Amino acid sequence: MNIVGLIIARISSVRLPRKNMLEVWGRPWIEWNIRQAVFSKQINHTILISDSHEMAAIAKRYDVEVMYQPADYPGFGTVAGGGAAFNYAIEQIGNRIQDIDAFAVGMWSILRKPSDWDSTIDRWREMKAYNTCFMVRAVRNDLCVDVGDYRYLRGGYIKSERLLHRVAGAIQSSAPLPIWPEEGREKECSFYELEPWQEYGNVDYQHDFDLAEFLFYKHVLKDGACMTPYEDYFNDKGKVDVLQTRQEAYRDGGAAVRELYGGAPICSGDEAGPRLGDQEYQDAGGNRGKGA
Repeated sequence: MNIVGLIIARISSVRLPRKNMLEVWGRPWIEWNIRQAVFSKQINHTILISDSHEMAAIAKRYDVEVMYQPADYPGFGTVAGGGAAFNYAIEQIGNRIQDIDAFAVGMWSILRKPSDWDSTIDRWREMKAYNTCFMVRAVRNDLCVDVGDYRYLRGGYIKSERLLHRVAGAIQSSAPLPIWPEEGREKECSFYELEPWQEYGNVDYQHDFDLAEFLFYKHVLKDGACMTPYEDYFNDKGKVDVLQTRQEAYRDGGAAVRELYGGAPICSGDEAGPRLGDQEYQDAGGNRGKGA
């Protein structure tokens, strides 16, 4: 089964400038997202959709395919920018989509782990649903009603153990969304439950970033006791090192690359599909520079 990870990240974030390049425990934020996909045991190929030569250079170190999204592409930089970038990726993938079973989408939280993506893929296969989304338990509400004269009536807690809400991340079939009959609606979407702390990985402001950084250190890096959590997970069952395998394939030349990735270039988009390191890139601010 062919699962492709899609990482959407632009350099020109407004509320927290350059958030994808902010450092988190020795690596840029975007690098941790890339490593989630690379060290997943079931994501076969990863694509970064970006407007940044800096992020593209990081992706190259992990042999991740890069699609450079033009700033004038419809929807770029808007509230619906993620959906626009997904559409752009599908356009660039073209006929390759026939060989793709599903996409892992929503990789913009450092509080997901490779094991979360693999478990969600397992769930997607088991349920045979169109997509499988990340969910967390909703906070129980304790209600108080002011009845006057400094008296309050307190309502009960929401007791339902099934109260969930969706957070970023999903495994989505590459096929068009079918029209389900009423008796088959449960096949449209299933869910995989995350731990409560993993809800706080979507960053818009500095205080969001600070909280996510703290939770990442505490839960993923185990308070600093495990600084290579993704590598430890990937090699847990004796599998070969993913980076070494992919880097050797690229060093061996084009034949090995075509066999491994079905002819996918390292970098695509921008018409002829420029390769990192020998083409200019343009960020959203209009500055030009060489890929490192």
